[in-house]
Amino acid sequence: MEKDWVKVYASNIAYESEIVRGMLVENGIDAVIIPARTLPS
Repeated sequence: MEKDWVKVYASNIAYESEIVRGMLVENGIDAVIIPARTLPS
């Protein structure tokens, strides 16, 4: 994760992550989804 980023949600179900991201964006909070396979171990 980038500096100053905060993980606010984690899920193995893609559509749930998209719903949460959409809700954050609608409320003026920048949000991104990072697939687990791209995170460092």
